[in-house]
Amino acid sequence: MSNSKNPLIITDIKEIKNGAFQLTLSQTIVREGQQGITSILMQGHPGFGENKAAVSWVNVSAKQMAAFGFKKGDNFSEKFGTECNLQIVETVNPLEIYRENEMKYKNKLGQTVERLPKMNPQTKEVMCLNNKPIYRRVNLVVGEAKHAYIQHNSTVKIKAAEAAEANVLGD
Repeated sequence: MSNSKNPLIITDIKEIKNGAFQLTLSQTIVREGQQGITSILMQGHPGFGENKAAVSWVNVSAKQMAAFGFKKGDNFSEKFGTECNLQIVETVNPLEIYRENEMKYKNKLGQTVERLPKMNPQTKEVMCLNNKPIYRRVNLVVGEAKHAYIQHNSTVKIKAAEAAEANVLGD
């Protein structure tokens, strides 16, 4: 029922509009072994092959909240009654993973901002495949996650204001 090796944990619960709740879910994502010469050359490089925590949010009604008894620190799969996982999907076409109305959203400060592509948190460079920015989404799925990663082959510097915005958002 639950992935005990990498459990899906409720790390925060916020009350939102109309008596509903937003659950923050976190799970350690195990990167599958990367093959080929790149994996040999990149061994020991910071961040390469490391397991990373993924985060996603799910909204539940007050009725669902009461029925499942969700609490901060709970294993979501155990409470939900079936195995759930976070799944990472990357693409160069953001409309494959986001609806048009999701390309702008409100950040933690309540400002409407453009969705930014995947970036290197140290250099603030956008990761690209053939000079096209890579977009990433983390979704809640029932059952086994089937991650779809894209290996970048170029990067692009972004404007300072966008980099600062990314820091505020924590993306």
